[in-house]
Amino acid sequence: MFFKGIYGSPNQKSRIIRQIIKKNRNIKRNKILFIGDSYADYSASTRCLIPFCFRGTKRQMENELEREHQKILRIKNFENCK
Repeated sequence: MFFKGIYGSPNQKSRIIRQIIKKNRNIKRNKILFIGDSYADYSASTRCLIPFCFRGTKRQMENELEREHQKILRIKNFENCK
């Protein structure tokens, strides 16, 4: 089986993954592949223990990772403020 559906916003991606797993109980997680183009996609797939494939150029992937890294640094720095 290839594509059974294409999903996206406004629902949270991890919620969508959980709904798909629940709806298709006979499919094992290692037989599902999340194809995405953002760090948010990757993050959702890892939270749900689903294999992930990034679809985009190497530069797009680097940009996504850099953007997310900057967000993480800002959050960590904010938490460390007193």
